Amino acid sequence: MRSIIKSSMILAGVFTVAVATHAQDENSEASAENSVKEIGEPQKCINSTRLARTKVVNDITVDFTLRNGKVYRNTLLTNCSLIRNNNRFTYRQESSTRLCKGDRISSLETIGDRLQSFGLCGLGDFQQIEAEKSE
Repeated sequence: MRSIIKSSMILAGVFTVAVATHAQDENSEASAENSVKEIGEPQKCINSTRLARTKVVNDITVDFTLRNGKVYRNTLLTNCSLIRNNNRFTYRQESSTRLCKGDRISSLETIGDRLQSFGLCGLGDFQQIEAEKSE
């Protein structure tokens, strides 16, 4: 009987930690999304030859940073949890020099010694953003 109670208490503790971690992740995502200032009108495309790095913000948001330092936030057309889980992706573009709304990204995962892509998620508009400085 004691072992059942002890097991139940351990499971309850693990569940509480998992819920608290999930809530903390959601709060971090919300603060990351709210701490930016939009600049100008959304654009349909960015120049992919000038792409310096990307950052997966959450399941539906990816920031693209160009070599000139400008950051464009893309809200995907659908939820794409695979990219958040792996935090890396590849993209398929219709143009050789531009990444545009409707182009697809796929999550990248290492299986054995090879990279494999999984899932397809469509890109939305690109909104230039500027991070607001904390005071």
